[in-house]
Amino acid sequence: MEKIALAILKEHLPYELDMLESSFEFLNADRFADFRTSAFFKNAAIEVFWLHARNMIEFLTHTKNSGPQGTVSAKDFTSGFNPDMKMGEMNQRINAAVSHLLYERKDQTEQKLGGYDMLRVKQAIDREIENFEKALLPKYRDIWIVRNPRKWIKLHGQLSSSSSYSTHVSMMFDPALFTKK
Repeated sequence: MEKIALAILKEHLPYELDMLESSFEFLNADRFADFRTSAFFKNAAIEVFWLHARNMIEFLTHTKNSGPQGTVSAKDFTSGFNPDMKMGEMNQRINAAVSHLLYERKDQTEQKLGGYDMLRVKQAIDREIENFEKALLPKYRDIWIVRNPRKWIKLHGQLSSSSSYSTHVSMMFDPALFTKK
């Protein structure tokens, strides 16, 4: 199990998180705006995001395994890790919207998975990975490299990264508030 655990913690899990982070950034960062004009690139990034989100939801919520088989679980590497994620419904939506070709596939824009869903899922996964890191068994702490995902906020209807080169904030105020009477 240790050789497999090493590969999961050093290679496979970081890959899942890197792809989730990179696809989210591609879909939201200003520096990729020109690439997003291509329907192919934009749709490919959307699918990449949801594929890796689904993998992470399963990793975070799956029950502990009795051995190195099947779906990898965060509980296989931790003590006392109990995710607060309520992502079962979201996992079903991902399956219906992205992963499976279904007769019931949604075709209305408001029914599809959107940017707000992505932000909500990414923030939930980021929080749970932080909890996962805190609950790692001592024998895995030196193997795992602590993640530092970008934080995103919604600003004027657009997402902005906390690590953006610059963020502009518009403010309105009444000058009378700053003058002496």
